[in-house]
Amino acid sequence: MKTGSGRRYFRDHRSVGESLFDRPLEWRLGVQLVAINPSAAFRKALRMWLPPDRGPC
Repeated sequence: MKTGSGRRYFRDHRSVGESLFDRPLEWRLGVQLVAINPSAAFRKALRMWLPPDRGPC
């Protein structure tokens, strides 16, 4: 979801997933490692939209 300033904020896995889905497939396939301590929403979206060997554990 976008705020009035155009910045995104992520409320749940759907909004995180939408942000990832907006990126080109080539970009998503190019992700080599996700090195963050994600919230449950981020973790779920990363597992859904990035290749399985590159997202969070």
